[in-house]
Amino acid sequence: MEFIYSHPVEILIERADSPMSISTMDQKRYFQVTGLYADKTTADLTQSSRTKYVSSAPGVATVDARGVVTPVAPGVGKIMVIYGDLKHDVALRVRASER
Repeated sequence: MEFIYSHPVEILIERADSPMSISTMDQKRYFQVTGLYADKTTADLTQSSRTKYVSSAPGVATVDARGVVTPVAPGVGKIMVIYGDLKHDVALRVRASER
């Protein structure tokens, strides 16, 4: 008998039900998304495979699948956080560097 070893596998188990609402807390360049469920519990949905991030102004700032925002040029827009049928818009403003 021969044993084979591998790196551990991490599996994220998500709730089967959908939250009633979502909210965000922006941390300068990334978002933390929290879902509020009917039973009044909350869950961190930031890295959920169901959470999508969309920039309305990619010429101002882009956002990746993990919610990390990258400024591109001065301007305004919004980041849309989408989880199923729920949508939460966050105002976006990129200012010019004062150097």
